[in-house]
Amino acid sequence: MKFIRHKASRRDATLILVLILETHLLYNQVLSDLFQKYVLPSLKYLRDNSKAVVPIVDMALVSGLLKMLEGAIVAETANDRFKLEMVFVFCAIWAFGSALTLSDDGHDNQADFSEWWKSQFKQVRLPTRDTVFDYWLDPISNKFEPWRQN
Repeated sequence: MKFIRHKASRRDATLILVLILETHLLYNQVLSDLFQKYVLPSLKYLRDNSKAVVPIVDMALVSGLLKMLEGAIVAETANDRFKLEMVFVFCAIWAFGSALTLSDDGHDNQADFSEWWKSQFKQVRLPTRDTVFDYWLDPISNKFEPWRQN
């Protein structure tokens, strides 16, 4: 390979490889931290507090989250912990809460999940009006905006 014939080029290639690996490791560590922070408590909440019309196994919920993250995380997001957490929160809200509905007695499970989420995870500021499902994450501003304004 031509780019490793000279010592300077070899050093440059090594530096680039190290930077890529460090970024990848940091990205993996951040995602691991976010999973610990959001996924386990969300699954516990759903098990303890909601009655789904159609039961959904935990793995299907997590798989849905992973698919959403795969589509939502871009290079700029992956390199910024704040942006990555914002995207993770948006995807987690929809992965875990979108299947919640009104129960037979008219109880709004989605509204309960929304209130729980806002009280449990205050680090990412979500609008206090309406439910968490009434907002989308603007990827440019990294702010939650009402769906009705889009």
